[in-house]
Amino acid sequence: MKTKLSLLFLLICSGFVFAGSPSQFKVDPGWDSDRFPDHAVCYRSPQEIKAIYAKTLRDGQKPVTSYRKPTSGALRIVGTGHSFMGPGYKTLPIICRAAGFEQPLFTHYGGGIRGSVRYKWEQENGIFQFDGKAKPKLLASISNAEWDAMMWGPYFNDRPAYYACWIDFCLKYNPHMKFYLSDSWPQLLQLDEFPTSEDVLTAETFIRLGKERNTHYTELIGVLNKKYDLRTDRSLTRLVRSRWPLGLWSSSMRIVPPIQLHRLKSKRSESNGSLRS
Repeated sequence: MKTKLSLLFLLICSGFVFAGSPSQFKVDPGWDSDRFPDHAVCYRSPQEIKAIYAKTLRDGQKPVTSYRKPTSGALRIVGTGHSFMGPGYKTLPIICRAAGFEQPLFTHYGGGIRGSVRYKWEQENGIFQFDGKAKPKLLASISNAEWDAMMWGPYFNDRPAYYACWIDFCLKYNPHMKFYLSDSWPQLLQLDEFPTSEDVLTAETFIRLGKERNTHYTELIGVLNKKYDLRTDRSLTRLVRSRWPLGLWSSSMRIVPPIQLHRLKSKRSESNGSLRS
């Protein structure tokens, strides 16, 4: 009973969060072009990108974050994401430290749509809705330091192009990087009716909701797969089916996103990651 009630509360909270995050929104037609605007930061040199970001910082703040290669085998990670990714980004280093090693992590995330891969690319490059207001927090560090992986949180109506631009930029400066997409777990808005009891939260229901969520991202990743050889799995649905909640619920009753991730293995594309050049 306690497990199912916690699960119901999680679904309700996820519904409230996404109720405040638009699922339908206008996208700049520039995303349909073969090339971003010429003033996009991604086309600048690493030194220029560093200088652009430095102008947005206070005195004494460093425009580039970097880490030495960990001897523990940990990956040096950069990432974007929305509010569901935030708690995970905050707790991941703590969990790793408890396990006996440090986790190099540098992120640029925001709540709801402000943490989507499309939004962050526009913001970092100073294009479309952020025209002339570039904030290349990640681009400055990706182009001026060594990194092993990048991760994102998925959002409504994601397109392959929103991810490809990040992948191309990363591979341009760090050819061996790997890429991760957080699990797209079942959401309240998928249910036909607002649940009033835990009786509807059966394993069969979660299998069905998981398949629905997986269908969209299977198609999205399938497109990217033709260029980057990406792979994924249904890790969260399996987790819910086997041992819910398995640490997803914190002692302070705060929802903590699962650390289980989709591993997206990447190889440099034949086009040499040209960023629509």
